[in-house]
Amino acid sequence: LVYRRPWFNKKRNVGLEFGALYVKSKEVNIATAENNQVFYFNPDALQVQRRRFSATLDFRPKLLIVHRLGLEYHHNNVSDTVGKHLNRDFFGDGKLAQRHFSLRYLMEYDKRDMKFYPLNGWYIRTELRKNGLYKSDDLRNFRISADVRNYTSLSKRWSIESVFKGRVTLPR
Repeated sequence: LVYRRPWFNKKRNVGLEFGALYVKSKEVNIATAENNQVFYFNPDALQVQRRRFSATLDFRPKLLIVHRLGLEYHHNNVSDTVGKHLNRDFFGDGKLAQRHFSLRYLMEYDKRDMKFYPLNGWYIRTELRKNGLYKSDDLRNFRISADVRNYTSLSKRWSIESVFKGRVTLPR
């Protein structure tokens, strides 16, 4: 569930977004074996629950550039069977819950001729994320990611999209 109030000031360059997520499942991926996911399913009990609450401030100083600063709270649970017996490393050390705050900064530069099926232009997206703002948070890491795309039209019927993506995560 997301509520978005884009560009609410007179200059129309500041916006807000609030979100809430609740997911529950009776099936969960517990491991990887021979490059295949291994799932556990129990039709009688929930195996995983995920909750997330977020608030984001959008700032668009120029038409093609958007900055987003967001704060999130994550609360995840797994069943006793998953966390204690099938995969003690699901949240680490046999824990059944994981709670943490996240701070996220995102910058987007969008100079494409069309958002859907572009033929010419650039799209750049970078994100900085700090998971675990407090010492009591269960997950603590820092992540940097980038997505750079170039669109070039070769003729009336042919075009090329070049994509570069990267992500670095630094643990505790």
